[in-house]
Amino acid sequence: MLEAVPTACWSSAFERNCRTCTSLLPCNIPTRMQDNAGKHSPIISWYTLPSSILSESKTAIMKSLESYQTAHAGLFKTETCYIYHYTACNGLRFETIASSLDECRKARDRWLRSLSVSFTGHRHLSEHTDFLVLKLKNEIIRAYRTGKRFFKTGGAVGFDTLAAEVVLQLREHLPELALMVIVPFEGQDIYFSPASKVRYRRILDQADEVVVLSATYFQHCYLRRNAYMVNHASRLIAYYDGVGTGGTSFTVRLAESKQIPVSNLFQ
Repeated sequence: MLEAVPTACWSSAFERNCRTCTSLLPCNIPTRMQDNAGKHSPIISWYTLPSSILSESKTAIMKSLESYQTAHAGLFKTETCYIYHYTACNGLRFETIASSLDECRKARDRWLRSLSVSFTGHRHLSEHTDFLVLKLKNEIIRAYRTGKRFFKTGGAVGFDTLAAEVVLQLREHLPELALMVIVPFEGQDIYFSPASKVRYRRILDQADEVVVLSATYFQHCYLRRNAYMVNHASRLIAYYDGVGTGGTSFTVRLAESKQIPVSNLFQ
């Protein structure tokens, strides 16, 4: 159910382009922030990965907010239900009612996933960039026309960077189009060339949302990032030569195993 959410529930501190970085709390710690009057107030929207996978996770958030109220239902008013509101980084709004906050968030995640597309591709591009940009634009517009609104990139050199820049170009003309950058660890650009660093940081600055999965590098962090992107999308746009055995191959195969449609732009 999509309805307008009262803006009084939101904090001006989280207006668009105001980025907050925060540590993710363990799943068993309540995350609702209440004022002294006990009224519902905004909650920072985040994804929590199990502590067995990541010892520390951080996320940078721009205008992704959730709020909820509790109400009593049933014949004797003994059943508690949650009236849940969520507004995404591009302003799209989601509302649901469930018997627990966890059920509300699962419904939200399913909704977000249904509207999301992830990119994966090689760092080295074997064809002319202008031609690949044209193919990217056509594929993104095609996905947009089917209702996709959230486009996720890992921020790596090569196809990830090119895809992010194309989304940013199209965002000027396509309402609600949003770029989300899923960063495997803070400082992933440490070994980028100076020119690649400039492009990467410009993308982070202009992205609608940046999710940083770990404060530090750890083994398989790139594969963990790729799995995250597959698990949070309903479509994959790839640039895959079909013979590689690296991260792009892993991501495409994982998407196929989950029966997620894959559009391969490799010539």
